[in-house]
Amino acid sequence: MTEQIPEKWIEVITTTVLREQKKQESIASKEQHDRRFRNTELLVKNYRKLSAHCENLPEQIGIIHQEIDMGLLEHIDLNLKEVMKSKQKTKMIMDYIDAMLLAYKSLAERGGEVANRRHKVLRDMYLKPDYENPTTLMERYGVEKTTLYKDLKKAIEEFSVVLFGIDAYVLQASGKRVDER
Repeated sequence: MTEQIPEKWIEVITTTVLREQKKQESIASKEQHDRRFRNTELLVKNYRKLSAHCENLPEQIGIIHQEIDMGLLEHIDLNLKEVMKSKQKTKMIMDYIDAMLLAYKSLAERGGEVANRRHKVLRDMYLKPDYENPTTLMERYGVEKTTLYKDLKKAIEEFSVVLFGIDAYVLQASGKRVDER
C-alpha cells in the first residue's frame, strides 16, 4: 500500500525548496561579487609591489642564466626555473592590468568630472610609484575624507568590471553590493 502525499504538502515543499534554492543562488552570487571586488582591491593595493617585482625582469633572467651556466647556483636548493616562470607570469598579468587601467582611464575621462576624479583618486592612492597621503588628495580634489574613500571604493568597483568583464557587470547591475554582507 502506498500513501499519496496530499497536493497541499507538495505545494508547500516545492515552494520551500525553490525559496531555499534562490537564497543559495543569491549567496553564491554575492560571494562571487565580493571575491572579485576583494581581488581587485588587493591588486590595486599591491600594484606598486607587483610592479617592482616585474622590474628589470630580462636582466634578472639573464643574470640567473649566466650564474647557472658558470655553475655558481648548482648547489642552491631552489627551483629557479619555477621562480622565473612565476616572475614571467606576474609580468604578463601586470601587462594586462596596465592595459585595463588605460581602458578604465579612457572610460573615466569620458564619464564626466566625478568619474574622472574617481579614477585619479585610485591612481594617486595606489598606482603611482610614490605613495600619496589621503590628506593631500583630499586637498587636491577638494573633497572630504568620506567622499575620498567613497570615490576610491566606487573606482575599484568600476575597475573590477573592466577587469572581469560581463560577469562583474551583471553582478553590479543586479544590485548586489559589497557592503551588503
